[in-house]
Amino acid sequence: ARPDTRGKTNINDELVRENLFSQQAALAAEEMRKRMKELDKPFARPLDYFAEMFKDDKHMQKIEQVAEKKLKEEERRKMIENYKEKKKFMAQKGLPVNDIVGKISTKIKQNKRQSRNQKFGFGGQKRHLKKN
Repeated sequence: ARPDTRGKTNINDELVRENLFSQQAALAAEEMRKRMKELDKPFARPLDYFAEMFKDDKHMQKIEQVAEKKLKEEERRKMIENYKEKKKFMAQKGLPVNDIVGKISTKIKQNKRQSRNQKFGFGGQKRHLKKN
C-alpha cells in the first residue's frame, strides 16, 4: 500500500518529499522480501558477509596485540595505583610499609630502558666526539 499523495503535497517541500521517498523505498523492500520468500530465493547477506575485511590477518593480529598490550598496561597501572594507596594508608596508620611500589616502579624504568636500547641501540651520540 503506497502512500497516496496526489494533490496533497507541495513538491517544493523537500522534507516531505524525502519522507515520501523513504516510505516508498521501505514499502518496496518489504514487498521484495515477501516475494523472495515465496519463491524460496535467498535475499539476505550470508552470516560471514563481512568476514573478508580490508585488512589482512597479519594486520588484524597486530591490532589485537596492541589492544591486549594496552589492556595489560591499564591493569598494571591500576595495580600500582592500588599499591600506592595501600602504602599511603599504612603510613597514615603507622604500620610498617614494605616498599613494593618502589620495586615495581624501578622495574618499569628498567623495562623502559631495555625496550629503548633494543629499539635504538646503546649509548648516545657517536659523532663530533673529536673536537678541540
